[in-house]
Amino acid sequence: QQQENGLMTIQQWMSETRASDIMSRKIVTFDPQDTLAEVAEKLLAKQISGAPVVSGGRCVGVFSVYDMLEAENEVTTNRTEFAQSSFWDSGLSLPVQVYEDKLAAVRAKIAPIAEHFVERHMTRDVVTVDGTDPVAVVIQKMVDGHIHRVVVVDEESHVVGLISTIDVLAALMKGSRTAGAGK
Repeated sequence: QQQENGLMTIQQWMSETRASDIMSRKIVTFDPQDTLAEVAEKLLAKQISGAPVVSGGRCVGVFSVYDMLEAENEVTTNRTEFAQSSFWDSGLSLPVQVYEDKLAAVRAKIAPIAEHFVERHMTRDVVTVDGTDPVAVVIQKMVDGHIHRVVVVDEESHVVGLISTIDVLAALMKGSRTAGAGK
């Protein structure tokens, strides 16, 4: 049901917009044999909090900062110290020296697990959607799973994109500005 002024409601937008319309196509991925040291460096360099773990084009897991905390917890009970290392609190831009300092701090924190492989610590229960799924389905899966990203796969379960909560919010903002302009 459209409002009198012709603007699309949020419910209409969520049912008419498809996952493929809002997904990120250029995504960072990890290999199951990547070490946690390599992953930590990628997370910091790309300023992301997690990414799919891909083998043979298919998603076999997801690895996030939370998984890094859990891995670190295997070797120390002081999770607070690691959490306070500002691992994921880098802001929108990272000056070179700040990045190097953060990377050095992270390397020191994860030294006991630095050579562990991602596959040992990744989340294996991956939430996926099809590119044709409406955004309403994407949002419901995020809410139900208490997660911040879903992997978009094709019919053969190959990874084709990623949708994060930021992607949903950005698309919603864009949609609210253009909804009346014949989207």
